[in-house]
Amino acid sequence: MKKLLLVLFVCMIALTSRASHLMGGQMTSRNIGGLTYEVTVTAYRDTLGVPMYTTATFHYSDSSGAWSAVRTINLNGPVVFGNGVEEYSYVDTITFTAAGNYSMWYEDCCRNCAILNILNPCNYSFHLYNNLWADSTNSSPVFLNPPIPIAQIGTPFTYNPLPFDADGDSIAWALDTPVTSAGVYVPGYVVPLSDTSMPFAMDPVTGVVSFLPIAVGHYEVSVLVNEFRNGVQIGQIRRDMQIIVISSSNQRLQVSSVSNTSPNSGFVYDVNPNSPFTVTVTVLDPDFQSLDMFSRGEPFLLTNNPAQFSVINSAGVSEGTISWTPDVTQARTAPYILALRINEPFGLSTFSNDITLRLNVTNTVAGISTLKNEGVRNVYPNPNNGNFTVEINSNTSTKSDIVITNMIGQQVYLSKNIQLHEGLNAVVVNNASLLKGSYMISIVKDGKTTSVKSFEVAY
Repeated sequence: MKKLLLVLFVCMIALTSRASHLMGGQMTSRNIGGLTYEVTVTAYRDTLGVPMYTTATFHYSDSSGAWSAVRTINLNGPVVFGNGVEEYSYVDTITFTAAGNYSMWYEDCCRNCAILNILNPCNYSFHLYNNLWADSTNSSPVFLNPPIPIAQIGTPFTYNPLPFDADGDSIAWALDTPVTSAGVYVPGYVVPLSDTSMPFAMDPVTGVVSFLPIAVGHYEVSVLVNEFRNGVQIGQIRRDMQIIVISSSNQRLQVSSVSNTSPNSGFVYDVNPNSPFTVTVTVLDPDFQSLDMFSRGEPFLLTNNPAQFSVINSAGVSEGTISWTPDVTQARTAPYILALRINEPFGLSTFSNDITLRLNVTNTVAGISTLKNEGVRNVYPNPNNGNFTVEINSNTSTKSDIVITNMIGQQVYLSKNIQLHEGLNAVVVNNASLLKGSYMISIVKDGKTTSVKSFEVAY
């Protein structure tokens, strides 16, 4: 009996220690020809935990359940990630039997027992998945920015995973509850603790995750990305990641910028096609540490006249310049999102924060010429989860109401006296509490409806 208890105790210790090594990751798929896909699990490991397993098990199935596969994949890595974190990958190549919907998933036991915002975290598995419409052209969305695993108590934290779809499909993102075995939500999850002046949130337009940490500890965060084509959902990925909040005497960075184009607000710019755009962001470190700055985002990936980035680093100063001259083919209603990541070493840690820029490339720039057609120009993302941005043209500086109705004409949302400026306005609608379905959004000025546009809430 004593031997049996000893064996059980050792097994429990082994399970608990194994739980401590997985910090996060994502599962993505890239079409490499026909119905053949390269499927990648990227996993992040806490170096204080046990080593990564040398193999992983990938599961595949089609939507009908008629076809499935289980494959054993070898480990690649590690890549040193910093802050006691390593990056590993498992990469498989698989050919699906026919075009259609497929699910793929990877699972490992168990979650870190130190996580504070999940009740009994080490009772639940670490589960990643990728739902995909497989055809000869489609790949899953990806995250252009790696995670930021460390935050400082009392200092604003800004992180942009930069969700992106290379196929040009519409994507929408949001914070979500992490999942465990079979993709079931982990019970007892709450968002990380944050000061009320800066609640934990994700911007539905830019993808920025931000909060003001108020308590030391390990916190789990899950970002969900849904992919749509012609209004129909065709894919879904998620990224899980722990954010470790620590105490530090590191001083907050000072950020300034100068551009040849005046911003609408913050780092939001309107850019005319064929007009050069430049912005220089300067970051000063009161601690006089050696900084570094990196740039990522869709404009840098374009095959035709991509954006350029240059950086000059010196002790306590980092100065990065973005330059881009978009052409007329790159004008669109959805904004281009870019992020500058600042890495700041201090003591044994390296703190990182993202500065996110939003570039609106349109044929008519607000403030340069008068827009003739007043009203709703665009809703994005569309479909969405009830959090979205409305682009509104206005010929004058005025106040208007935003009204949302369902398809039988019932008013389900009203925001009164929204200040609109002359030109193109971007108004963010958050927490509209809309159920899945179709809606109409209209702008009412002086009691008259100026325009109506439809949109979809898909999840």
